[in-house]
Amino acid sequence: MDSENRYAFVVGADRAFFPAANALLNSLDYIGFGGCVEFIAFGDFPLDYLKRVQKVVSYDIVVNHFDLDLFEGAFGKKKADYMKRYRYKVAAHASGKYDAVCFLDVDMFFVRPVDLFFEIASNGIMLGASKTGKVRYGGNPSYYVDGEDIIETPIWNEKDICCCPIFFNGGFRKVFEDVYYAYTTDKGRMKASDLFAINLMILRNKADKRMITLPCHSWVGTNEVMLKPFTRVIEKEGRLISENGDLVYSIHGKWFSKGWHAGQVLHMDRVIDNYLGNEKHWKASYERAMSDIMKWFMKMQTWKIDLRDWSQRVKTEHLEFMFGNKGGI
Repeated sequence: MDSENRYAFVVGADRAFFPAANALLNSLDYIGFGGCVEFIAFGDFPLDYLKRVQKVVSYDIVVNHFDLDLFEGAFGKKKADYMKRYRYKVAAHASGKYDAVCFLDVDMFFVRPVDLFFEIASNGIMLGASKTGKVRYGGNPSYYVDGEDIIETPIWNEKDICCCPIFFNGGFRKVFEDVYYAYTTDKGRMKASDLFAINLMILRNKADKRMITLPCHSWVGTNEVMLKPFTRVIEKEGRLISENGDLVYSIHGKWFSKGWHAGQVLHMDRVIDNYLGNEKHWKASYERAMSDIMKWFMKMQTWKIDLRDWSQRVKTEHLEFMFGNKGGI
């Protein structure tokens, strides 16, 4: 373990995302991460579970626990909004404690070491996964903060990135502070989601000039790019790579949810019908990709902390979907 804890991941979850958190925390041990995880435990997320994790993994955990009932109405009526946006405040603070941090959603898991990306970020370069649907910023009232457009000249952002993962150091702290401010100011809060907020604040602070985008099909997989032909995930020699040969580092999605899986199948069937001529081999192609990813997701569910040992903390429907009748219930 790196006793200096130069690098840290920042992530938060409530109990609803317990299966996702288990896969993520196991996966960080799997890739040999030796830094720290700044974990924001919202509401009834089981703190005894985090104590158990700390005893068996390769990294340290700093637990920040928040009672969501204390923050009812902080961002309107949705507690989920508070959970998503408070993470930016924690990430900003963490960037002053470590050489570099990585901002995450909890429904991710890692399959390859990422120390080199932390090292790059520690030298003042932001790294973020490219967003497939890039947009023009400026002139949209939903992007206003304090009643003003924060982008003086409308711009099509060629470096639009996803909310996670984002590697950065303290030099970009203000970007994350500005995102949090945009949702807490009493003078006029941003109405757009944090997916747009983070990109707006990157542009506002000219952080895009010191940013490198990472391929979406290697890090996130939005818009099903990890399932589509030519960029789909495949398993080779016991490792996950992209069909086009790029390495896969992390995967995003609610792989524990039967409903989420059904949505992926629906989207991919539409892709096949609209673009690929409804050929059977295309359907088999994405089904194989989903199978390979699910195999690795389940590997991370039982790596050192077996989710079935915590079955009373997990929704029955998720356990049944992942483990069948052997879900520990």
